[in-house]
Amino acid sequence: ALLEVYNLEDGFVLGNVGRMSGQKGLGLIEYDLATLVDEGARLVFMGNGHLDSLVDSWVDRYPGAVVHVPFDEAASRLIFAGSDAYLMPSQFEPCGLGQIYAMRYGTPPIAHFTGGLEDTVFDIDEDPANGTGFVFRSFNHPSLTKSIRRAMRYRLAMPGLWTRIQTNGMTYDWSWSARAKEYEAIYESVLP
Repeated sequence: ALLEVYNLEDGFVLGNVGRMSGQKGLGLIEYDLATLVDEGARLVFMGNGHLDSLVDSWVDRYPGAVVHVPFDEAASRLIFAGSDAYLMPSQFEPCGLGQIYAMRYGTPPIAHFTGGLEDTVFDIDEDPANGTGFVFRSFNHPSLTKSIRRAMRYRLAMPGLWTRIQTNGMTYDWSWSARAKEYEAIYESVLP
């Protein structure tokens, strides 16, 4: 449905919903975008900001492979649910909700290891039993590209592992009840 709605060619779809700002790390994609598109990556960006012209230039260069649309809450759900992976390469991110929304829909995040992303996206290679996505630790384009390629390879070559990543993300308990129990355990651990 996502491919049809946005007239995208078939491929590995990376979705992103949010502000188009430098903090969100989207500029890192510029360096290897041509190669990634040649390798089958398709990108859907929803939102606006001061990087609109950069993202729009990608749309012009790669019609059928890159789409940029204004924010629409109902359509954002299609991106969260219909993408193969959710792109969240933020330079810094105090919390972030996009990655949690994506995981709930079964879309593994590709995220920079920072702030709230560090606390919510668990790399499948670092934690095979509980991994929920793909993490890169150095904020640079080679690290992001390597993570995108790793996700593409896992999706194609390891369907059982991909299903585990999706299931882990969809079933993880992000509720306040679970967080309250964690806080209680911390408080109890320091009591005499």
